[in-house]
Amino acid sequence: MHMQDWIEIDPFYRQEMALRKAILANHRSTVIGRVGGERKRGESAEGRGGDAGEWEGERVREGEGEWEGERVREGEGDWEGARVREAEWELLHMLANFLPSRYPDIFSLSHCRLHNHATGDSFDLSDTSQDPLEIISQLIQEDVCLMIPCSTSSTSPSSSSHPSTSSPSTTPPLYLVSGAVLFPNGWILPEKLGLPTAQIHGPVPLYESTISRAVNKFLNNLQPGSPFSRSNWTITDDPRLFRPISEASYASLVQLRANMGESSQQTLEQGHPAEGQAQEQPQSDEEDPITVENAGWKLFTRSERETFVRLPETGAVLFTIRTHMKPLRVFSGRRQLAADVAQAMDALPSEMRWYKMIGGRLADVAREYLLRCSQGIV
Repeated sequence: MHMQDWIEIDPFYRQEMALRKAILANHRSTVIGRVGGERKRGESAEGRGGDAGEWEGERVREGEGEWEGERVREGEGDWEGARVREAEWELLHMLANFLPSRYPDIFSLSHCRLHNHATGDSFDLSDTSQDPLEIISQLIQEDVCLMIPCSTSSTSPSSSSHPSTSSPSTTPPLYLVSGAVLFPNGWILPEKLGLPTAQIHGPVPLYESTISRAVNKFLNNLQPGSPFSRSNWTITDDPRLFRPISEASYASLVQLRANMGESSQQTLEQGHPAEGQAQEQPQSDEEDPITVENAGWKLFTRSERETFVRLPETGAVLFTIRTHMKPLRVFSGRRQLAADVAQAMDALPSEMRWYKMIGGRLADVAREYLLRCSQGIV
């Protein structure tokens, strides 16, 4: 990936930025967080102080509520809360330099003030009492996560049960220390904060046994100026971009769908509907079944373009997630692409197919529709 292709802006930019603002207003503590919790209102990035008002978010600590497992905490290793915030501001400053150059019709920078001409927002980058993650969320369609390596033994109280965690002879794991994830798909940020990559991906079938160590090595070897991108995809009957679901609820949902063989994601899951999109629950499959004839309108491809960038000053690894949601009818007239996706569905291991929620009848209907597209029938 060339750095010029780092951030994408498409024709849905204004619509999605309005949606992101609504999500920030209503679900901020679910979508923005950092190790050590949120700053108090009026507190600068350099340290605590200012107005002793209400906390703007929630603290996440090991053992709090149902959060369990191995977590890095503020002040452990070489990474303190101030350095986490330093990485957040480094990212914001990178965007402030990148966006006006890459998209001059939308962004401009003048006297430490970044202007978003598409939304009418303007941000004073010299005001360090602001939350940089909140500003970033109002600039780009990408979700962002910041990860840092940490090899201190104090972060591994249960390392014996996690073979991918660090030891003197292994590559140190990276921990998720900060993020703004407004378009989650079946997970929530507070559950993942402070965890190493292996535990973050714990629910993903085959991850630990096949690619966990390779991913950890790749992330540690990532160099500034050498970004990387990859893609992820699924097929769904739920067009909502905002789908926060706890890990336990998602696991139960996967098992339920696997046991039933077919069901509507929308009627079973407990995620919040995204603001700006249809709020009513759809009819059940029995009342309005998804068929090959209507699959082009009722099924969607949800793809994620993921990028990895090493920040040059703090050394944090930035992980971005750019979500694209398109109806299956986009494959009409694209015969080879439709055939490729159908083949990719067939190649998925069974456990991965169910994890992606494309098993049972939904998968059968989607595959048949794609095959018809590949044959030029639709």
